[in-house]
Order: sequence, then C-alpha cells, then structure tokens
Amino acid sequence: MSLDPSDERRLQDIVDAIANVRGFLPASGNPLTKKDEYSVSYGFVVIGEAVNGLSQDIRDATPGVPWSDIINLRHLLAHRYWKIDFDLIQEIIAKDLEPLDREARALLA
Repeated sequence: MSLDPSDERRLQDIVDAIANVRGFLPASGNPLTKKDEYSVSYGFVVIGEAVNGLSQDIRDATPGVPWSDIINLRHLLAHRYWKIDFDLIQEIIAKDLEPLDREARALLA
C-alpha cells in the first residue's frame, strides 16, 4: 500500500507517541505516579489525535485495529479528564499498545 504523506506522518506520530508512553512507565510494573499519569495521558491524546487524522483508506485497510476506540479514549482524556480510570489505562498499555505499535510500523514499512 502506498501511503499518502499525511498518513505517513500520522503513523510516525503514533509510533513516536507509543515510544514516549513506554518511556514514562515506571520500572517493574509499579503503578503510575501522578506525574506518570499526566505524561502517559498526553501520549494517548497524541495517539488519538494522529489516529483521528488518518485517512479512511488506512482505517478500512486495517479493520482489526479499534480506531474509533482510540479516538474515543483521546476525547475522554482531553475533555473528561476527571473521569480517567488509570487502572484501565494501565490495562490498555499492557494489552493494546504493542499491537497498535506493530500495526503502525507495518503500515509504515
């Protein structure tokens, strides 16, 4: 698949933001500190904003990626920050971050 430059940029933003989120995670599976929570939240906002800017062609080509869930998480973090459940965020990090990273990298390749 040939990528539009805009999609390529947004996919790279996703990969970079995932790397940043991983960099904020405490060692040894310890819970997130307040500072980590803010940093990780911003990383997910960036990921969601980048996903929101991806073309429909990219989203249609990868139906296994929960694109709308990612965008909805971004909206929650940006507009309903007081409702954030950081246990859920840690679960998303544990289960969903790696598959998203792999998919974004595969699309970039």
